[in-house]
Amino acid sequence: MRRTNKSCYKANFVISYIMAKKVEKKKNKSEEIIVEKEAADYPKIGLRDKLCIQRKTLFFDPFPEKLRFAGEEKEEDIVLVIRTHWMSQSSYILLSIGLLILPFILSKLFASAEVSFKFGLFVLCFLLSVSSLMYGFLKWYYNVNIITNKRVIDCDFLSLFTSEISEARLDKIEDITSKQAGVIKSLFDIGSVYIQTAGAKAEIEFDNISNPKLVRDILNNLLEELDVKKNDK
Repeated sequence: MRRTNKSCYKANFVISYIMAKKVEKKKNKSEEIIVEKEAADYPKIGLRDKLCIQRKTLFFDPFPEKLRFAGEEKEEDIVLVIRTHWMSQSSYILLSIGLLILPFILSKLFASAEVSFKFGLFVLCFLLSVSSLMYGFLKWYYNVNIITNKRVIDCDFLSLFTSEISEARLDKIEDITSKQAGVIKSLFDIGSVYIQTAGAKAEIEFDNISNPKLVRDILNNLLEELDVKKNDK
């Protein structure tokens, strides 16, 4: 009876071991299937993840919820809104600061001048400083680049009464390159993206933008998704 119990115990142990191995194999297979599905969905997930980890700012705004623009099409989603980096407007900022400091320097040079002259000089420099700052802000704010799931749009604010808008469909884009030049631009991750197209305008430029390499990768990712949709059809 003891031998019989031992043999039964061994048989039960072998059976349980084999069943455990089968369960482990099934688990490994299910994990492989999940990994394959995640790999298949990676382009879409990667695009959103890359953008969502970026902090929303006025010059780099991924997936804006309430923003709309003239000429927006049905089922067109805005992927990214880009403006030039604030450092590109440093000339207007420095000019405004210089104009504010100028009256104090001139008042010392013309110490014997009347108070009304000094006051008028201060008011003039102040108005010029504010005007310079406002013009720089308007030029920066309305120079905007928009990337959607269908096209890229480049809006250039040339003056108060003049603007230029260029656009290209994603399927018309032939090549995308990014460029960074200089130590300061490399430190602050500022650069330009050049988009070669087969449209009316041969090249669309996103100048002095933040994260140029990421913008290039996003556009390449959108083109890959577009190719996948065409192949599925």
